[in-house]
Amino acid sequence: MKAFVLSPLLFFIFLNPLQAQDSLRPDMLDFWVGNWQLTWKMQDGSIGKGANEIVKTLDGKVIQEHFRATNASNMTGFKGTSISVFNPKSNSWHQAWADNQGA
Repeated sequence: MKAFVLSPLLFFIFLNPLQAQDSLRPDMLDFWVGNWQLTWKMQDGSIGKGANEIVKTLDGKVIQEHFRATNASNMTGFKGTSISVFNPKSNSWHQAWADNQGA
């Protein structure tokens, strides 16, 4: 199990499409694949905890995230999923997020 502290920078990167740059590659998010234990600081100062399972799917062309809050004061039962896909024509990554709260 990998441990991970969700920093504001990584949070921003994974919730927003990455801008096209010469350095972007289809395999650049492969490091993310696996099971992660997450921690972050909540607005009230408490520490939130969650778990992420990241898998490659659809013939390895899509990275899918399965997130669930495991211990976060006002996030009980929160679950979400994302898909990230590399577009070789525009040389850019795109991500879509959905969760059980309607986002």
